[in-house]
Amino acid sequence: MKRVLLIVSLIIISFRISVEAQEIKYGFTAGLGSSGYSLRNSSTIDGYNVSTSNEHTYHINGFVTLKSDSWWGISLEPGYKENGAFIYFEYNIDPHQFSYSVTKKYSIVELPILWNAYLNHHFYTSTGLGFDYIVKTKYEDFWSLVNPTYTFGKILPNVENKFNCSAILGISYKLSTFFDISVRYNLGLTRLMRVDLVDAINYPYKHPAALNSFYINSLQISLKYKLN
Repeated sequence: MKRVLLIVSLIIISFRISVEAQEIKYGFTAGLGSSGYSLRNSSTIDGYNVSTSNEHTYHINGFVTLKSDSWWGISLEPGYKENGAFIYFEYNIDPHQFSYSVTKKYSIVELPILWNAYLNHHFYTSTGLGFDYIVKTKYEDFWSLVNPTYTFGKILPNVENKFNCSAILGISYKLSTFFDISVRYNLGLTRLMRVDLVDAINYPYKHPAALNSFYINSLQISLKYKLN
């Protein structure tokens, strides 16, 4: 409910600004990037090894930018993106050893709401929040085992929160009247999931928990085309 109220409040503010806007621009933006898991509040111990790496991403958005008659403005950028992430986990506590890796891809409908600060004729910064809804998840895993005396489950089950929020920080450069180029970083604010990485298998022995909270961050480079 708090998220809904926040979104509604930001949209109302945006429309109030539009009444005073000196300039309204709209068009499309698309780009490529890289995203990956950020593990926080980890309870892993010696004998456990966890590492992550990034996957390639892309996004396609529309945008409406409402610029005030001074140095600032607000942008709404609804669109679609695909984020991905890779994780490797190794268990090495006698007498059992195993490792696995997982790649997940997320198809996401997003709504970034951004506050722009125009530094000069060419450069402007963007800060704000991105609201995401996961519509589809693709899953791929790989196992490597020694002493395989147990059976397997799904390593990272699809238990992700469907709704997520990220903080956005970026800088853009005006190439021409119709084109801008942007670089942005998205920092995950809401927890995607919390998983015990050992419980992914039907492990018959007592073991210390390997609980990890999963967040997802991304870096994007985009080309913006203005229709007016």
